[in-house]
Amino acid sequence: MVYTTYAGHTILGLKPPPDKVLRTIPILAQAQSSRKSGQLSDAGDDRRSAQELNNKQRSVSLQTLETGGVVDLDTLEAKMASIEVSLAGCGRRGGARELDALRAALLDKDTLIQNLKKQLSASLSAARLAAQAASPAGPRGARASRGGREEPAALSAEERRALEDRAAALNADLQTRRDNIQELRKRLEHTHVTESIDSRIEQAELQYRLGREELELLSLGEQARALALLIEHASAAARHDNTLYR
Repeated sequence: MVYTTYAGHTILGLKPPPDKVLRTIPILAQAQSSRKSGQLSDAGDDRRSAQELNNKQRSVSLQTLETGGVVDLDTLEAKMASIEVSLAGCGRRGGARELDALRAALLDKDTLIQNLKKQLSASLSAARLAAQAASPAGPRGARASRGGREEPAALSAEERRALEDRAAALNADLQTRRDNIQELRKRLEHTHVTESIDSRIEQAELQYRLGREELELLSLGEQARALALLIEHASAAARHDNTLYR
């Protein structure tokens, strides 16, 4: 058994190989070396390709993230601008509603004032007619006194009682109106007016109610004075009758 070493390779054989075999051995060794080198080169190329692919993917991901961030920022800015416009519109709409409510309250107050003025005028006219009814020119006729002057006719007991009952009811109503006015004024003093539309509407409503109560108080006061004058005339007529028949 013979061991032959050639080109760094040990060959086991019974006899030295022929020259053709010896010439083939370097070719095989070179091919094997080239195959190993090719495998190493292919592995290196694969690693480089994988690294380049990872770098490309990372670049694409970063670009996508950066683009997405810019898009999100633009979207956020657009949303903020839209919210600001909406808030400004709400403020204008709230101010318009507040103005409309105040105008409606003032219009109602003016209408009530005009109606109460008409009622007051009618009450004064009725009071004058009632006073004239108790005067010498009234329907009950005129009576001449010893001095030639005409005196009012006296009222009956039922008429006088009805006038006194009406006067008592008016006085009670007047006191109620005075209490209501005092309470409304206290509420107005303790009402804190802010930028809220509700507080402004509440203040307008309280002022409206206060004005209505004050006008009602004036009207009732005029009626009470007219009745008091009528009762006074009736009392004067009764005293005149008592003096006349003595």
